[in-house]
Amino acid sequence: MAIQFHLIWQKQIEAVAAIRSHHGEEAAFDYIVDEKLMNYAESAEDRPEFAQELPRFVAAIRDAFSTDTMRYGLQRIARYLEEDEVCAAEAVRERQGTETPGDATGSDEDDVYFEDNETLVRRVQALTARRRRFEFLRELLIAERLGTA
Repeated sequence: MAIQFHLIWQKQIEAVAAIRSHHGEEAAFDYIVDEKLMNYAESAEDRPEFAQELPRFVAAIRDAFSTDTMRYGLQRIARYLEEDEVCAAEAVRERQGTETPGDATGSDEDDVYFEDNETLVRRVQALTARRRRFEFLRELLIAERLGTA
């Protein structure tokens, strides 16, 4: 029997209970939404079998968390995403102002100085796509009702 990767979300939903009991509600929400759902939705962009299962995955997440947990969790993930976008934008601005790592005034902990321009552009593009994906999923997760037209 072939592995049906597009159904992996079912096992991931099952894992939520264990994560919740061992690490708390916030960790369980971040695991399933910020990690698993976001990655699944990215796969769904190119793979119809994933796209077909996406509404069921979203519905299972909606069943697993309260409205308040959903709202606060989505706000937290939005903040994480915004922080990543700000960091990338700063790296772009700094890169435009200086082309050599020795000219940078940032901390040694900041690895953006070691990215070449092409890598930095790809990172910004990936964050833009992630933001678009997040906004789409957020709407599905907080919609009053899910259904079909």
